[in-house]
Amino acid sequence: MSKNFWPDTQRVEHAGFTVDIARAAIRNVTYQGAQIIDLLYTAIRPWDWSTLDPDEHSEVVEISGENCLVTITDLFAGSIQGKTVLTLQPNGKFLIDYQLTGLGKFEIQRWGVCFCLHTGDWMGSTVSASGNTYSLLKEISPQRVVDGVTQGLFPASNDMHFVAPDKRSLKVLSTGKVLEAEDQRNWTDNTYKIYSGSLAEARPFVIEKGMKWEQRVEFEVTPPATSIPDGSKIIARDIPSLPRIGVQFNGEPLLPSDDLEKALFILDIDHIRVNEESLTAQKIATISKSGLALEAALLSSNDGADLVREVEHLSARVPAGSRLLIHRQGRQIVQESDLPKNKTLNSYIPGSDAYLVDLHREKFEFGDAVSYSMVPTVHSSDPETIFKTLDTQKESIEFVQKFIASQVSVSPITFSTRGNPETGHLRENRINFAQPGMAEQIKELSAAAWTLGSVFALASAGAYSGTWHELFGEHGLIYNEGSAIKFSPTFHALSALGAHHAHEITIATSLDGSWVAFEDRESRKMVVASQRPWVVEITPKVLAGYKSIQSLHANECEKASQIMDWWSYAEINPLLGDIPLSITPFEILLLRG
Repeated sequence: MSKNFWPDTQRVEHAGFTVDIARAAIRNVTYQGAQIIDLLYTAIRPWDWSTLDPDEHSEVVEISGENCLVTITDLFAGSIQGKTVLTLQPNGKFLIDYQLTGLGKFEIQRWGVCFCLHTGDWMGSTVSASGNTYSLLKEISPQRVVDGVTQGLFPASNDMHFVAPDKRSLKVLSTGKVLEAEDQRNWTDNTYKIYSGSLAEARPFVIEKGMKWEQRVEFEVTPPATSIPDGSKIIARDIPSLPRIGVQFNGEPLLPSDDLEKALFILDIDHIRVNEESLTAQKIATISKSGLALEAALLSSNDGADLVREVEHLSARVPAGSRLLIHRQGRQIVQESDLPKNKTLNSYIPGSDAYLVDLHREKFEFGDAVSYSMVPTVHSSDPETIFKTLDTQKESIEFVQKFIASQVSVSPITFSTRGNPETGHLRENRINFAQPGMAEQIKELSAAAWTLGSVFALASAGAYSGTWHELFGEHGLIYNEGSAIKFSPTFHALSALGAHHAHEITIATSLDGSWVAFEDRESRKMVVASQRPWVVEITPKVLAGYKSIQSLHANECEKASQIMDWWSYAEINPLLGDIPLSITPFEILLLRG
């Protein structure tokens, strides 16, 4: 367990337990130094399955005898009051009492206590439930469908007993609601989620004024039998090159043509993605002039011969050598057999414009190549959990390579879901971010660090291609602030990487993932990015042979936002390679040998 905790949390320690309390969830429930539960929270899902955020929220921590009580009170939509009481007890036990009180009429798809188990800790566990035995598989599990109804990983039960390979264990007893499980790696989360209620239950639930719904969940835990690994251990390996890296260009350019050409030169990326409905002759000319590949993304409402004609029409519009991502609206799959015979120099790549879960809900045939998207905020909103999804990006790609298609393109990777993926995912809506507050963080230094962490994940898995955020717009790498044009920290992070011309690469990180590094051995350049909101140390071993250092840290972001080519401006300092290097929160470093 780290002695550090994220700044949006309050740490509470009692009777061998440590918990980090935040607005959206209790995080990092550890016992005797070992994490047992990644996330513990109570959730209300309204009609569209979004997360209902409270209008009012309060937390009170108090000691009562030998117990510690954490009382959380929420008011939702002016119609529901939620009260959650976490009681930490001696001897490895704790419980949750949850009560919903109706203040008015409100329809709910799901409510109750949820807890998430980190796949890195619980992969391969046995699960005993209602007298039967199951397991949490290493491979990502598809959603289970019985008679057309989506189910949990195993039948719902009031009791579950998890035992991990390292002998950490968790006994759970729920009164008032059954429990069911799903593999959230399907959406690039890092957990197995155990939620209250069954997907087979009739919905919606309707709470009315004066009604009270209650649930109690009792937990008993034991720590692992083995020692906890040293998180500072360095993991490094050589790769021939980085994935093909690109960004999206669906909005209008904010720069005149000469400056746009310069910005694309500085970014030094492989390709630009443009949604078919946003594709113009001017964008095609700009991309071609800059020597970049075009990734054209079709989201069709057609199938059969109509889809074939649509693909052939798009293929005729784009330059030879373009990559065409062929998807269907409503999160429907396009398979290899749906595509026309390719007689061009372009690539036709089937798959989904949404999530991994869609690629293996049935047995589909994609051929040698497939594409799908990733977003860290389908189920998560806090910064710590968003960073934790990075490990699952690697795991997701490796799963696809093994079971679905060998060549994997992930496009796009964004902070917010696009359009309306839960209720149709329509062509005309996908340019819009469904969670503008999540998309807004592109302007923060943490977004730059996360993006380099995402590049690291794709590189570690050997992905063919990755396409990240929008290039222009309110939530783009380049954005307006009044009459001024600003450059986000993520723009500068990608330009430091110089991915298109980077060969003979060594990638490195620590076992706890607190930093990532990309070394271009050919040009003797290394980019390092902190993945934590506290100071992280890099050992001299990583820095050997490097002589100078430039950085982008929090205090420089405002100045850097006004400069297109930050790394030509940033101060160059000598590097003393015989002492550890301290990196400030989410800092980006550029080292040269």
